[in-house]
Amino acid sequence: MKINSKTCVAILWLLFLVRGTMHIEILPTLEGFDSIGHIDYLQYLRDHDNTRSLGNMPFSSITVVLLRTLPSNKNLALAALAEQLSPETYESYFKKNKQQLNQLKVELESLPYTGSKVTYLKNHLNWQDKHPPAYYILVNAIVYCFSPKTYMEGIFLASVISLFFLSLTIPALYFIGLRLDRYFAPGNTTFLSLIFPALFLSQPMIYIFACRISNDSLVISALIPRQSLSDNREPLPPVV
Repeated sequence: MKINSKTCVAILWLLFLVRGTMHIEILPTLEGFDSIGHIDYLQYLRDHDNTRSLGNMPFSSITVVLLRTLPSNKNLALAALAEQLSPETYESYFKKNKQQLNQLKVELESLPYTGSKVTYLKNHLNWQDKHPPAYYILVNAIVYCFSPKTYMEGIFLASVISLFFLSLTIPALYFIGLRLDRYFAPGNTTFLSLIFPALFLSQPMIYIFACRISNDSLVISALIPRQSLSDNREPLPPVV
């Protein structure tokens, strides 16, 4: 019986999005070392109408709140300490009692996603300013369509968007495998078109990486050759 490879890949794609969304809910927001820089890059673009000053992008006061109220991994905490931004480390965060955690939760929930412009820490530059703004402009535009009320809702939506960007790798891998299938055994197999996405989804780190707010999610998807995304091209000549 011939496998309907497109249906299989669609199911794998859906499972990736579901599992990735679950990871976003479970993993700490600042799990990635550079997460705070990407989050604040989004904030900076929301507060500024142009990108001419990205080369000297300072951190915002939002950074201080997030570092103080969310658990940070050790590397991020050390970097924040060097900048005198008083981070909350994993070790200290998970030693807090329920009342202390509830107080932090209240502070986070009171942080609006939009509103008056935030203040900026002129002596603390965002190390992510070297990245081009395309990813951040796209994410801000999409998140704005959903009108999040709190900052954490906005961060969640931005994480889901990054997850979706990275998920575009799945159909791209499918089409690459499909063309290779036609090359090695034209019309007789869909093995590679299924195994490539399956191998991609079998890597645990992919889900952790996909949950981070990072321009890398868009870059990885964009690096897939454009011709692999079209199934209407002439197949490669068969092996003689």
